[in-house]
Amino acid sequence: MNADYHVHTNFSCDSNAIMEDYIKQALLLNINEICFTDHTDFGNSGCVICDYKNYFKEIKRLKEKYANKIKIKQGMEFGMQAHHKDYFEDVFKKYPFDFIIMSFHLVEDKDLWDRSFQYGKTQAQYNRRYYEEIYNTVKVYNNYSVLGHLDLIRRYDDFGEYPFKY
Repeated sequence: MNADYHVHTNFSCDSNAIMEDYIKQALLLNINEICFTDHTDFGNSGCVICDYKNYFKEIKRLKEKYANKIKIKQGMEFGMQAHHKDYFEDVFKKYPFDFIIMSFHLVEDKDLWDRSFQYGKTQAQYNRRYYEEIYNTVKVYNNYSVLGHLDLIRRYDDFGEYPFKY
């Protein structure tokens, strides 16, 4: 089976792609299962919350249209932090998700990509705090399928080398 379970569309803050275009491309690549996993995050720039109503409406339309050609799953990439668990619990209970990626794009409500979380900290401090947040979140939230971006801090590490010895 060929599948892709990490697909962001125009329902996500980091993509302008149209769901149906992904499906057409998946069919050309002989992918027989796709799961849309758009983002829901809380960050410095405010809430980035998916338009769930229209998201699921579009997935339903595409499931009907492509029923005999590709299996379409509905997922989400939850940008988690332990203190937002109640919001994500409510969303998880309200919508019929097939798959959840629990990712860690923020710590202390500060984004990694713009380095606002890392600012004023040593590499050892922000690495430790990043992994503490992952650990603390996994202890309090369990409605997810996989953990995503466990080394995302590395992508935004201006020190270059990524040592685990401190």
